[in-house]
Amino acid sequence: MPHEIADRVAPQRSPDERDFRRSAFGPTTRPIVRAVAEALFTDPERPESMSSERLDWVVAEADDFAGHASKQLGTGLLLALLLLEWLPLLVVGRFSRASSLSVGDRIGYIAKLEGHAIPIFALLVVAWKTMLTFVWFEHPENASALGYDGRHERHLLIKPGVRAPHPHVPFRQLRGGSIEPTKKATLSNAGSFLGPS
Repeated sequence: MPHEIADRVAPQRSPDERDFRRSAFGPTTRPIVRAVAEALFTDPERPESMSSERLDWVVAEADDFAGHASKQLGTGLLLALLLLEWLPLLVVGRFSRASSLSVGDRIGYIAKLEGHAIPIFALLVVAWKTMLTFVWFEHPENASALGYDGRHERHLLIKPGVRAPHPHVPFRQLRGGSIEPTKKATLSNAGSFLGPS
């Protein structure tokens, strides 16, 4: 009997063999995510300031977020994305996909959708704007623009042989690796490292 049960149990796989990476968007929808992010976060006065690398990062992070969301949320985001792509004809009178519009036209299109008299149109923007805003400000450079110095993340950077620094050491200095190794970080000095909450 135990052998029969053992035969029915799926063999255990090592962590390297497990599929932790789940993608929600394919080659057709990833450019739409990129186009929406570009419209939301490009400074109209300085459009050249938006870097391609930052947009690539946002798309990858949004894909990872949606890939690990529930099936209902993932499906809802995908449907909202496809509607955002094909609504320019109804909203701005342009027979074009949203991702094919110029950045300036796309910014105007998103703004009109967000303030549209039909509530469902505004909700399409709100859904994606909310998710992408969370993702956008998770990037260290964008977070620092808000004044966040990463103090509450420093515990992630304690390594064996490195003394926990004073809680008011600037995050950029911490990332620069200027802290001299002295002793192993322990729970006691990790507490001082995090500083007062």
